[in-house]
Amino acid sequence: MADRNLEVSDSFARMSEKLKLEIKGSMSLARNSNRYLSYLSDQILQSQDPEIRAFIDLITSRQKISVRGLIFIAMGEIAFSALLIFISLSFIIPAFFAYASPDVILHYFSIALGTVSSSRIITTAVTLIDFVICVVMLLSALQLLRAASETLRNAGIRVSEAN
Repeated sequence: MADRNLEVSDSFARMSEKLKLEIKGSMSLARNSNRYLSYLSDQILQSQDPEIRAFIDLITSRQKISVRGLIFIAMGEIAFSALLIFISLSFIIPAFFAYASPDVILHYFSIALGTVSSSRIITTAVTLIDFVICVVMLLSALQLLRAASETLRNAGIRVSEAN
């Protein structure tokens, strides 16, 4: 009986070594070509085969996050994205604030800039930096929305087209 367990164990060890070599070969090809990477993703990661799904779950999730946890993560990503969009738009378009006119906000910024420096170059540089920061915040917000979509997809929530 002990010989049979050893034989199964050796057989499994050989099979595992072969699997590791196949994975290394596939990854070296996929690393060099987007076409191979896409194919590998379609064949392995997007596979509906229950055995392949179980293998992917085995190697990817040491600690699973519950669906509820994933939904909370996605809600936080969406909320932070909305905050980034609101702040960046309020700096690009000061009238975005409902309680203040653009003149009040621009006057505030001109006084703040006047205390820092009276140089026209610094004023222009600060305006340009402000615009760049706002664009980066908008792009970050869009990336967060993409991450929230992926998180919801991982939770099993999919959006279908309206008919």
